[in-house]
Parts: sequence; structure tokens; C-alpha cells
Amino acid sequence: MRDFTKGILSAEGARTAYNYAGDFYYAHGAILEAILRYKRTQFYNVTSRSYHDLGSRVIIVFIEMGKFPLFASIAGKELTHCDPITAGKLRCAFGLGLLKTQRFRDAADKMMANVFSTTIEALEKKLISFINTNQIKAKIDSADKVLYARKDD
Repeated sequence: MRDFTKGILSAEGARTAYNYAGDFYYAHGAILEAILRYKRTQFYNVTSRSYHDLGSRVIIVFIEMGKFPLFASIAGKELTHCDPITAGKLRCAFGLGLLKTQRFRDAADKMMANVFSTTIEALEKKLISFINTNQIKAKIDSADKVLYARKDD
């Protein structure tokens, strides 16, 4: 048991160090370096929380870069380790990022900030109130965890 705990602690320390390095590079505008550091954490993920942490950080950076197809390939692998609600919220944030407007990028960032404290129903209410002010029709399919959005004519 002692060796197992020691392995988990060293993996957690390495994951935390790479996340801090990625955050540093992201804050200083070196987005490609941040992605490289975040990608290295995938080898040290041992809990559902750490997979969520990787997914949320990568989503935010890819939204900033506009590299949505690249995120989709990574998300398919990483979201299989998350619980369904967390995976749905991550997909929803990614869907907002696809709209490629600055307001929706901000909404995706805000959503990622409180992804564990919000239920799908509360998230849907926030999105509808936010989107209705911008003349966008949207709905969240709670069963499939999909965001549908279109410009209102």
C-alpha cells in the first residue's frame, strides 16, 4: 500500500508541476508551449478530477487558439474517463467556443470556471438568459449533452 500511495503522490506532483508550467506559459502568451505542458499531464492522470482538469485547461487554450478540430481528437480520448455530467459540460463549453465570437469565448471561460458547481439545468438557464440577449436561439439536449445554437433571423 505504501508504494501505491507513493506512486500516486509522485504522479500528482508531476501533474501539478506541468499544470503550473502550462499556466505560466498561457499567462505569458506562449500558447503552444502551454499546450505541450498540458499534454504531458495526461500521463500522470490517476483520478476523474485530474482528467477533468486536463480537459478544461485544454479547452480554454484551444478556444483561444481557434484549433477546434485538434481539440476534438483529444477530447474524444479524455472525455471517456470523466463522469457523464462533467463530460457534457466540457462538450458544451467546447460548443460555445465553436461560435468563434469573443462574447461566447468569455461564456465558455466562465462555464469552465465553475464546471463542478453547476448542474446541467442551472447551466441551461444561464445559457438561455445569456444567449437570448444576443438574439441567438439555443438549447441544451440534456440526454445527449449537446448544445444547439443558431442566429435568430
